[in-house]
Amino acid sequence: MLLGLATPEAGGEEAYAKRLQELVSELPSFLLVHNGSLFIGELV
Repeated sequence: MLLGLATPEAGGEEAYAKRLQELVSELPSFLLVHNGSLFIGELV
């Protein structure tokens, strides 16, 4: 499972972390991915 990560708003980090934990808690394996830049290109 690949999950894209957003940047949490200031002050919302704890709620964000709890939500991520809820999402992945029952998955056998997962990879959290944070894209460092805006996508510029064409979707294929």
